[in-house]
Amino acid sequence: MQSGNTVSQSHSEISGERLIFFSETAKNLNNVGASLLEMAKHDVALEAFQGAMFAMRYFLGEEGEEQQQRTILQERLLRATATIETEESPLCLIYGSRHLHPNPIKFSLENSFREFAHTDTNKTCAVIIFNLALAHQLCGYSQKQIRPMRKSLSFCRMVLSLFHLEGEGHEADQEMWNNLSPDLLSIVIDVLSCMEQIHYFLGQNDLAEECFQQVRKITVDVMFPGSSLAARAA
Repeated sequence: MQSGNTVSQSHSEISGERLIFFSETAKNLNNVGASLLEMAKHDVALEAFQGAMFAMRYFLGEEGEEQQQRTILQERLLRATATIETEESPLCLIYGSRHLHPNPIKFSLENSFREFAHTDTNKTCAVIIFNLALAHQLCGYSQKQIRPMRKSLSFCRMVLSLFHLEGEGHEADQEMWNNLSPDLLSIVIDVLSCMEQIHYFLGQNDLAEECFQQVRKITVDVMFPGSSLAARAA
């Protein structure tokens, strides 16, 4: 009987170690990727965010060659960190374009594994996918190419779908906004702002205007109802 308890405890410890590794790796890759975006290192940032997504998939229980994935993720983190450490200029918001962008989102380094594990999984994935979308958007601006912009739009819509939102002027979304916490609404605003800029880049001005109006409505009607912002909008 004691032997069975020992085996059970051993499996529990292995599972706990696995979750800690992949959660910490996802958080670190995301944060390093965000810092790389701030230095306009778009390609390396993309690799870091993609690694963060792989780590989250394993955190959520995806099966596969785990040890190989651990090695790949550790190499990505080392490569991304080395790029930051060898950068001569300090961190600054130089995105390589004239456009204003939402800032990449970082996880708090003070959060313990327990806090991270109990964070809404949709929110955690939304942060990483949004940063991935932002990286593709900035690549599109710097390369003056449409393909990265379309990829960015796809990732933006993926974030909205995590919150059961449609985007681009869908009236049904307005009912869902009231169910989201302020931090999730902040992510939604960043996503819609990215989509607005991409639609303008693609010449889709009507869709861009719809995204802008959604941002305005969330800000005025949901986040700051009854404020001077709402009075001016009225």
